[in-house]
Amino acid sequence: LLTSSCLVNNVKGFSINNNNIRLVARNHNIKEFNNVLPAENRRSTTTALSSLPVVTTASSTIIPLSTAAIASLVPSLLGYYKTEYGVSYAYGTAVASIAWLVLQRLPSYGSIAAIHAASLLVYGIRLNLFLLYRELFLPKFRKFREKIEDKSKSKGKRMSRTPFILGVAMLYFCLGIPIITTASSSSLSLTTIPFWSIDTVLLSKLNIVRFLIGTTWFGFVLAMIGDTTKSYMKAKEGEDHLVTGGIFCFLRHPNY
Repeated sequence: LLTSSCLVNNVKGFSINNNNIRLVARNHNIKEFNNVLPAENRRSTTTALSSLPVVTTASSTIIPLSTAAIASLVPSLLGYYKTEYGVSYAYGTAVASIAWLVLQRLPSYGSIAAIHAASLLVYGIRLNLFLLYRELFLPKFRKFREKIEDKSKSKGKRMSRTPFILGVAMLYFCLGIPIITTASSSSLSLTTIPFWSIDTVLLSKLNIVRFLIGTTWFGFVLAMIGDTTKSYMKAKEGEDHLVTGGIFCFLRHPNY
């Protein structure tokens, strides 16, 4: 059973119910064997597995919360260099880093949990690329960034920004919690069930999770369309042009 279970990492624990065995790997991959133990083999199999801890509930997350906290804090330290970086590049880098760490532990990139994590990875990378474009090609935003920096310097030394940096790091950590929760859920097997395999029961739990993850992607794509439309129109008509076409016909602030 142990060699045929296709678990990526070492077995973390097991549970036995009658002649059904449920193995749990350290990466939260789950393999169930139903009706595989003849009566004469149940006792010997149970004895062989007795050295493993019995799994009753999900006892840990897909990645340690301390790792997610570090992934949130390290990019936030950019705020010591420039305050605006603490809420721009740090934001995109932190959420993308947490998402990447989660994806590395998932057994399938097409699973529900993976598609959820990928949404934050794509969002963080896209955000940083857009911020870099603004900084390189739009003088208005460079002036805005320096204005924020001058205001921060007038309030004291760089170390006085510590509460601000810890605050945004906590925010980014909390933004990563949903994908960690999804990837750590053992009850619904979200790490192995394909995202695109829609259940026949329309309002099943898995379909509801799929729908909610879909709204996340929808919101991120909406923001991307808004940023792209506004950047294109302002490059064409001038920085002071009020964009009212495209998606701005319906939403004044697509990002929000």
